[in-house]
Amino acid sequence: MRAAAVLLAVLLLATACGTPRHHARTRTGPLPAAQLDASALPRDYPRTVGIRDEGRTLLVRGKEGGCSHVSAAVTRQDADSVHVLFTESRPPGRPLCTMDLRTPELTVRLAEPLGDRVVELSARSVAGKRPG
Repeated sequence: MRAAAVLLAVLLLATACGTPRHHARTRTGPLPAAQLDASALPRDYPRTVGIRDEGRTLLVRGKEGGCSHVSAAVTRQDADSVHVLFTESRPPGRPLCTMDLRTPELTVRLAEPLGDRVVELSARSVAGKRPG
């Protein structure tokens, strides 16, 4: 009888624990519009930002085409905002390039979870050798 009572107590404790707490507040999905400042981007630039890994990773869409290649990097992080800079690298000179347009998804890691901070996006274009 005592063994049955102990087994019942163990089963009750195991089922009472439920889902671990760290999963209950996992933040994933699209970034709320109130947390996005894309005012420094050109008008035709994508403005898509997703959140992954409990707010430690941002998924952003860059813009590239023809001979160019885009990358994204966090250039500043503070208590209020995270600044992400897109850099489109073009080959030097005026090579013949196709007229296609791509919007690849890029991943940037944050030092701390995003929380309520605002994501500020900006872009630049540089002539130089394509990375990679």
